[in-house]
Amino acid sequence: MKKLLTFALTLSIAASTLSFAENLKEKVCVVREQFSDSSKKWIKKNAEYLRQQGFSKESKFMEKIDGNTFGSGFVYVAPDGTNYIVTNRHVVSSCEKASVQFEQEDGSYKTYNNLKVLASDRDLDLALLSFPKGENPFASGMTVSSRSVSDGEEVWSAGFPGLGAEPSWQLGKGTVTNATTRIKALVDPEVSTLIQHSAPVDSGNSGGPLLRKNASGSYEVVGVNTWKVSFRQSTNISMPVSSLKKFIEKATSAPAPQSLDKRISAFTKELKEDEVSCSKIEKFLSKKYVGKSGAETFAYVMRNSSTADYAYTSASFAEYPLSGFYAALAVDIKNTLTKDDFAKNCKIVKPQQLDDGSYSVELINGKTIYYTLWSQQAEAEGSSWCIDSIGEGKYSESDELKEKQAAEAKKAKNNSKDSKKADSKKKIASENEFDGEVELSSPKKSFSSDLVFELPYEITVSGGLMNAPSDKLSPGARLTYSFISWLSVLVQVDSIKTGDDSNLMASGGLKLNVPINYNSFYIIPYALAGLNMGLLSTDLGLGYFAGAGLEVGYHFEVFGIFAFAEFTKQTIKTHFDWEDETIEKTRPSIGLGLSF
Repeated sequence: MKKLLTFALTLSIAASTLSFAENLKEKVCVVREQFSDSSKKWIKKNAEYLRQQGFSKESKFMEKIDGNTFGSGFVYVAPDGTNYIVTNRHVVSSCEKASVQFEQEDGSYKTYNNLKVLASDRDLDLALLSFPKGENPFASGMTVSSRSVSDGEEVWSAGFPGLGAEPSWQLGKGTVTNATTRIKALVDPEVSTLIQHSAPVDSGNSGGPLLRKNASGSYEVVGVNTWKVSFRQSTNISMPVSSLKKFIEKATSAPAPQSLDKRISAFTKELKEDEVSCSKIEKFLSKKYVGKSGAETFAYVMRNSSTADYAYTSASFAEYPLSGFYAALAVDIKNTLTKDDFAKNCKIVKPQQLDDGSYSVELINGKTIYYTLWSQQAEAEGSSWCIDSIGEGKYSESDELKEKQAAEAKKAKNNSKDSKKADSKKKIASENEFDGEVELSSPKKSFSSDLVFELPYEITVSGGLMNAPSDKLSPGARLTYSFISWLSVLVQVDSIKTGDDSNLMASGGLKLNVPINYNSFYIIPYALAGLNMGLLSTDLGLGYFAGAGLEVGYHFEVFGIFAFAEFTKQTIKTHFDWEDETIEKTRPSIGLGLSF
């Protein structure tokens, strides 16, 4: 009887858990970005532009953002009954609208389209979606907890991580391992602490709720799942409920917009800091600016910036292409406006309103002037004023010239033309807008901008004829892996002949590249050096090599083909009949290969 009672109790608990899981599916959803035809066209053209500039990997990554990616979210119903969806900002950072899908009992999905990205916060990586006007399909949403979590507390992650490239429901249990972790690389601790936990979080879980069971046994939201730490076991990061509540309150209220004067002052204040934060500069940039200038500036920064700026831009792009464009513009603005302490000593000329309602604001230091164009953005993150473009000019005190400069700024705004930088001849903006509603043009191209210095591949596999120290051509094969454009690691296997015997020789080393590519065609002069080792007859041969060569190839969409010719100086020390022997030869090699 006791066993039967235990079994019945187990079934009851299992049924109760299943019921809660099914209820969760009614409130937790798949979130997908929803792109207009013009936005898809913009993505395609900018992906093609990156490919032509030699950024083939980045191009392929960007092509995937037009609705093929997804994250998770959950229903929040305000006290007045208005329905919202909570998710992560990076899930919907490229679009103005989104669609949400709720899995039904039969495995099908109920879809709601045209949800507006009502608000987003870059610091917290949170976004709030609103249903089309008048639509409130849910009588109730997820319960948002009134208290924070504690170390060791049981929590559950809910969402739709990818499985076979499609979203798949997942409810996983874990524990809170650090209720108030501080990770400055993710969020400034002054803005928010984070929840570290072990509940499963995989790609696609982003934006889904972190849950716990309350006294009645039902689930309540204690956080929003946002990051997974790849180099640590079961280390996942969520935004806490306290920050979520502040975000929702701010997003659903109607605060008075910050004045343009205060916004400009805040912008210049950031530029006057001893260490300028690019992430803070990004908050002043409009989507329109990113659409016009993002791809072009990204290519420029990736080729011409410092190691730190390169790493920041590259890492941002790896998170999401549009994030990379924001980062590149911020890096470019930082480097431009802080040069020669321009920003620290500049003065701000009173904003002048243009016909379309935007404002031209001049930043002046000595005889250098930068025209900044500001407009009010409905979806601006944290402010209603954002920068649409920046261009350089020359300043004079004469009223006549000042009027001419104002007219030129107005013309630049109305015709979408931007000034060239005097020192680099690079445009800080192009005529490419990304607002999801208008017909878009691709970034401008010229011969000089098409000539790039970027390795168009990561891996190569090649084979050819090597001249062994015996003066006879022999076959060999080589594999290289490139960490960065100018440096590759190589492993090579070929043969060496001693006496009447042919023996395998294994080599490893470094290859220094100087890539020069025009669109998909490339030429790479290179130098290489390393060590080699082989069993010669019954003795071990050890040596080293150094040389130079030339690689010529063409990179297609997925792979490339190339030919190479090189000369190396090879020294091998062997042992025969208890006497050392040193073999030294200049070794020519030719071959063909594939790159990926």
